[in-house]
Amino acid sequence: MPYNYEELLTFNFYEMSSKEIKAASRGKYPLAFLIVSVIGSTPQDTDPQKTEELVLILCSIARTLLRETDICFRFGGESIVVLLPFADKAGMDVVFNKLNGYFCTNSIVKQKNTGYNLAMTGVTYPDDGRARDKLLDKLEEKYLSLVKKCDS
Repeated sequence: MPYNYEELLTFNFYEMSSKEIKAASRGKYPLAFLIVSVIGSTPQDTDPQKTEELVLILCSIARTLLRETDICFRFGGESIVVLLPFADKAGMDVVFNKLNGYFCTNSIVKQKNTGYNLAMTGVTYPDDGRARDKLLDKLEEKYLSLVKKCDS
């Protein structure tokens, strides 16, 4: 039976996030969850193929910028999710700035980018919650609020 890539990816993300939260709890260190999305300037200008290409490039950029302990997953059509062990809110902001800087200056992105921006938000363990479901619910809530702002 062929694998459904999205189901496999989702399963791995939830499994990995549970493991990382347990490790952060035992080790008493912070953990950040980020969602980074490629959003068109206007919904009518958004091209799914270009969005897909930019997300793949973004994922590649993230993997080269991140530490070996950090984990990057594709999430939906226009987003990636990043788990940052040992990162608090300040560490999360550093990653936001690095990703945004590379997205704005990368020559491949510049060639393909026709009016797309990055939208980023995140939550941290234990500041925003200690349970995986609570953290991910808060992350989703912040993400939906961010997307709503970008659409208006």
